[in-house]
Amino acid sequence: LVTSQLEKRYTATALLAVDTREAQMLGFEPGIVDGIGAGTVVDTQVEIARSSAVLSRAASSLDLVNWPEFARRPPLLQTLRSLVGLGPREGATPLAKRSFTDLSPADRAALFKELSQRLQISRRGLTSIVSIAAEAASPEGGAQVANAVANAYLQEQIEAKLSSTERAAEFLRSRVASIAADIARLEQEIDNVLQTKLAETASPQTRTLMQGLRAAAQERDAGAAALASLQTAAKTGDFARLSQLIEGQESAFAGQRAALIEEMASTDQQLTELARTKLASLDEEIRKAADVRIASVQAEMSVADSRNADLRRQLDRALAQQQLPKDFSAEIFRLQRDLETRRALYDNFLTKLGQVEQQTDFNLPDSRIVAAAEAPDRPSYPSVGLVAAAAAVLSFFAGLGLAILREHYVGGVGSIEQLEDVTRIPILAGVPRQSASANGGRPDMAIVDQPLSAFSEAVRRVRLGIDAFAPKDKLCIFVTSPLPGDGKTTMALSLARHAAATGSKTLLIDADMRHPMIHRTLQHKAERSLIDLLAEPAGGDHVFPIVREPNGQLDFILGAEGSVIATDAMLMSERFAELMQFARANYDVVILDTPPIGLVVDARIVARYCDVGIFVVRHATTSQRHIRSSLRDLTLRLDVPLFGILNQVDRTSTYAYGQQRKYSQYYGAA
Repeated sequence: LVTSQLEKRYTATALLAVDTREAQMLGFEPGIVDGIGAGTVVDTQVEIARSSAVLSRAASSLDLVNWPEFARRPPLLQTLRSLVGLGPREGATPLAKRSFTDLSPADRAALFKELSQRLQISRRGLTSIVSIAAEAASPEGGAQVANAVANAYLQEQIEAKLSSTERAAEFLRSRVASIAADIARLEQEIDNVLQTKLAETASPQTRTLMQGLRAAAQERDAGAAALASLQTAAKTGDFARLSQLIEGQESAFAGQRAALIEEMASTDQQLTELARTKLASLDEEIRKAADVRIASVQAEMSVADSRNADLRRQLDRALAQQQLPKDFSAEIFRLQRDLETRRALYDNFLTKLGQVEQQTDFNLPDSRIVAAAEAPDRPSYPSVGLVAAAAAVLSFFAGLGLAILREHYVGGVGSIEQLEDVTRIPILAGVPRQSASANGGRPDMAIVDQPLSAFSEAVRRVRLGIDAFAPKDKLCIFVTSPLPGDGKTTMALSLARHAAATGSKTLLIDADMRHPMIHRTLQHKAERSLIDLLAEPAGGDHVFPIVREPNGQLDFILGAEGSVIATDAMLMSERFAELMQFARANYDVVILDTPPIGLVVDARIVARYCDVGIFVVRHATTSQRHIRSSLRDLTLRLDVPLFGILNQVDRTSTYAYGQQRKYSQYYGAA
């Protein structure tokens, strides 16, 4: 029932592979730091996928702020107020469409928390596969959330690499520019030194070499400027500028391109499309021509560098042959070494800058989507089979536990065996519930009116059990119970009538002075009651208030109204001791109906004068807790044999039905 009422959830899973081989095959350096284990790298990527930046990107792309299932829930107090009508009902007014950027920090944190609870991002075993599982109220929603988080993770990875590459490129550009300025400064210093110091002393050959070196430097600088312009135009796709920079063909390319651009402005759609196609083809030719020109300029610069290096070597040899001052030679040598070092650094940083700029144009993530999430065909929550199995197991053990608790601790007693297990005393019989007899509707009269009934047979079994355990010529019995309503008074009357019917002179004393019942059952009000007797002073000759039934062996000492004072003092008085001495001397069987042991102490006081105790427990009604507590109070303070009776056994119960059926089948004719 609970499972049928739960909101269904669907889980879709996207798989990512952390793999840098594609970037390495293209010649790019991987973004993963060398020296770190693959497992650590994958775990790091899992944490990145769980980051707030990825969740923010995914939530913004999906517009989760307007998904009902991701709406921020109102506080519990507000919900309770709306349920009882003290506040606006939830969902009574439609929510306005909101934007992710307009969310307050608290609402954004609540949205991220809800999204995080719907996501399970983890590594698959020891592989490099990352699983992104998303849970939503619909199959399509789960797939959308999982794919959005996967794409947001890849975009975040690409942007992080682009940002890192751009910072590296900016640093390399500044270093290249700084080293180029140093090279120009050193070359200028060398030229100034040579021009000023060797103007008079240098030979004609040295002057010629110096002039050639300056011309080669100018040629190289011009080639470098032209190459930079070509590369910048090619990188930005400025084909108009490229057409002007290509020597020998600028007029043809520039004119053709201008004409095609004019044709694209025509109102004829077909002509415009044709001009656009021709322009694309022309731009491709310009690009190829630019590539050829760039290669040519690079070759020319290489030749110029070689010539420049050769001229410098010749100049060095010429200077070495001349007798120059030592300080002048040392200065020239230092400047040349610095220049060579700067040129080596320049070439190194320029190569790195080219690699970094290439990665800036084409960056690949270190992960890729192996399998995009698809809408599942069945809900992942609640799992009906799992919940049903768990409910079956839990309900079985819960039922078993409750049954054991009721059987042994809480519920009533259902059989003689169970009563023996609870009380640890001999149980004499299970007495069935007796319907009203013909004589005044009193169950105790069944001994006389229905001697062959199951009730009468149970009473006889009780008496035989007492005689077996306590074989005495004269017997004093007290009858008690844990609680009122267990049937102790009826049982005391029934035992007294049975004893009288067997020829024993019997006295029944209503010792329940707080709530006497025998006089009401007999419908006889005595002139003097037990309370009146016990109120008299001890000693002397007194007449005991005995009520005799005509034509019988049964006598009574009845009670009247309940006592308004404590009865324990009267029961412990010498007058009560005299009464018990008189009863034992003049009667064969004395039976005392005492108050419930679970409520008052009277039964424990009366039990001191008795030979046997009868503990009456009502079938399936009296709790085991009361039974145990009553017996604990009784047995700890007395040394009197105590026997139990399971009274008022319902004839419809399994136990009573089996006993009654056997009795009826065997004695049906009787």
